[in-house]
Amino acid sequence: MKILIKASKKIIKKIKRFFIDENQFIKPNLRKDSKVGVYGHLDFIDEKGIYGWFVNLDNPNDNELTIKIDGIEVGKVKPSFQREDINNILDDTVISGFFIKWDNLDISGSILNQKEKIIIEIYYKDVKFEQSKAINLNSITKAFIVNDKTIVVGHYLCIENQTVFLEDEHGKRYFLDTNLVFKYTRNDISPLLLKYSISNLKTGFIYIINSKINRLTLKMINSEKEDLVLNSKEVEIFTDDIKSIVNSLFGLTENIHDFINFAKFIRENILEEYLKKRKQSLENLNVNVYEYGEQIENPEVSIIIPIYKRFDFVEHQILEFIKDNYIKEKAEIIYILDDPGIKEAFETEIGLLYKMFRFPIKWIDGQVNRGFSGANNLGAKHTKGEHILFLNSDCIPKKEGWLKEMVELLKNNEEIGIVGCRLLYPDGSIQHAGMEFKYLKEWDVYLNHHPYLGLDPILDPSKDITEYPAVTGACMLMRKTDFEAVGGWDGLYLIGDFEDSDLCLKVNTILNKKIIYTPLVELTHLERQSYRYFSDDTTKLRITLYNAKRHYDKWKEVLDLKGTEF
Repeated sequence: MKILIKASKKIIKKIKRFFIDENQFIKPNLRKDSKVGVYGHLDFIDEKGIYGWFVNLDNPNDNELTIKIDGIEVGKVKPSFQREDINNILDDTVISGFFIKWDNLDISGSILNQKEKIIIEIYYKDVKFEQSKAINLNSITKAFIVNDKTIVVGHYLCIENQTVFLEDEHGKRYFLDTNLVFKYTRNDISPLLLKYSISNLKTGFIYIINSKINRLTLKMINSEKEDLVLNSKEVEIFTDDIKSIVNSLFGLTENIHDFINFAKFIRENILEEYLKKRKQSLENLNVNVYEYGEQIENPEVSIIIPIYKRFDFVEHQILEFIKDNYIKEKAEIIYILDDPGIKEAFETEIGLLYKMFRFPIKWIDGQVNRGFSGANNLGAKHTKGEHILFLNSDCIPKKEGWLKEMVELLKNNEEIGIVGCRLLYPDGSIQHAGMEFKYLKEWDVYLNHHPYLGLDPILDPSKDITEYPAVTGACMLMRKTDFEAVGGWDGLYLIGDFEDSDLCLKVNTILNKKIIYTPLVELTHLERQSYRYFSDDTTKLRITLYNAKRHYDKWKEVLDLKGTEF
C-alpha cells in the first residue's frame, strides 16, 4: 500500500510539473524539447480584440480558453490558426494562435462602471496565463504645467451618466464639460461600448486649467451622490523648451483625425499664447555679435544663414562663396547660431575657417533656440544690405554669379517682391521649382506642394522666370524694406514649416508684389538635415498638420482662391 501511494505521488508530481507551473500560472516558456504540458501567452489587446497563443501538448484537442475581466467570465475562445513562431519552436505545424473580437464578448455595464481600470485575463480550466492586460477607464494619465497653465490628460467612462470632475489640492472642482476640455476617441475603449449605444463617445480628455496646480484627483459622483475617488496625480513642471512641450502635447491623441481638431484647440489655448510670450521675451535678450575680417561697409545684399545642430556644411558654402567675385565685393555673410549646445564647437570651426580662407564672416550667438523664423528675424536686424537673402546652411551654390542674377531681377522690376531659385537634390533631381497650394480634403488643409519634386530638371516647364504662389525659404531673396513692411517672418509656426509660404502670401497680398521662381539659378539642397533632429516621424507629421491648419485658418480666402485639390 505504501509503495502504491508513493508511486501515485510521483506520478501526480510529474503531471503537475508538465501540466502547470509550480506557481500556478500558464507560462510561455515553450522549447524545442518540450514534449508534454500546456503553454500560452496573452500577446496584446487593441481596438479589434484580444490576441495570443496556446498549445496543449498532452491533449491538443483540449484547448478551450476562458476570457475574464476582473474575475468575471465574458467569453471563450479556441486557437484557430497557425503561428509561424510557435511552429518553428516545435518544428511542427500546430493550431496555436487565437483572436477574439470585443463584440463577441459579453461585457456588462457593471464590469465597466465606476472603476479606475479593468484587468483582462486568460484561463485554461482554472489556471490563468502568466500575463494580464489592463485598460484604464477612469484615470489621470499625465499632468504638467506649460506657460503657467496646468494641462491634464486622462480618461473617464460614464455608463450611467455619472458626473466626473477633477479636484485640486485645495478642494476646488473642475468639471469636464467646459470649452477648456478637448475630448477624443480612445481606440482601446470604444469597442467595449458597442453594447451601450455610446460607441462614438469620446472617452479621452485633455483639460486646461488656467493656473498652476500641484496635485489633482479624478473623482466621480456615484448613484448615491457620493464622491468616488478614481485616481490621483502629481503635476510635473516642464522647462521652457519648445521641443519638450511639442513632443508631449502632440502625442496625446491617438487618432490623426482627432489631432486635426486638437491642433486648433492647443493652438488657441496653449501654444499661440506661449509662442507670443516667448517671442516677446526674446526681443529683450542680449545677443553676441562676432566679426572675422574686414566687413563690407555698404553691401548690396546680406546673406542670413541659421545654424542648428549641424555646421559641417559651412566649409562647403564658404568654398563656393570665395569663388564668387560678386559675393566677395557686394555681400555680407551672417551666420545665426540657433543652438547653444554647439556654441563652443561652432566658434572653433568658424575661427579655423577664417584662418584658412581669410573670408570676412559675421556670426551672431542668439543665446537660445529661436526656431527658423526667430533666427532669420534676428539676423535681419543685423543686416546692412539693401537686399536680404535667406539661405539654409545645407544649400550649396553650383556656380559663381548666381546671387548677382537674383539681385538683378529685383533691381530691374519693382513688381517683384521675392525671388526663389531651382534647388536640386545631390543626385541632380528637382527639390524645388516653385511651390503651389494643394488642398487635402481628408484633413481640410492646404499643403505646400512642390510640383516637380524628384524629376529631372529637363522636365521643368519653366525655362525663364515664372510667377508662383510661393517659393521655399531655403533660398529666398527680397528687399529689406519689403521684409520690414510685412513684419518679417511669422514666429508662431513650429519648426520651419509654412513660414516661407506665409511670408510670400504677406508680400503678395499686403504689398501686391509678385513671387518669382527662376530656373536660371541652381543650388544643391541637402534638405532638412537639422529638422530630422527634432522628433520622431509621427510627431513630424503632426507638426506639419498643426502648421497647415494654422496656415489655412490665417489665409483661408487666399488659399481657396489660389489653391487646387490633390
